[in-house]
Amino acid sequence: MSTNPVAKHLNKFNKPKRIEDKRYKKELKRMVKELKTESEKLQDNLEPIVNNKEEELDPETQEYVDSLKEKL
Repeated sequence: MSTNPVAKHLNKFNKPKRIEDKRYKKELKRMVKELKTESEKLQDNLEPIVNNKEEELDPETQEYVDSLKEKL
């Protein structure tokens, strides 16, 4: 069985392999950095919500919450 010289440039699905060049690597690093910064921004926005203590509820709502807790 002879090997096709072009086949070494194909992946297992017979599609051309992606050849990583400097531009590709640079763009990939930029996208990963962008995702990290976006993730950090979201995390920063979430922290005050997580760290926030329970707010005081009006008496009617507090009764409702207490009744739900009893049912559980």
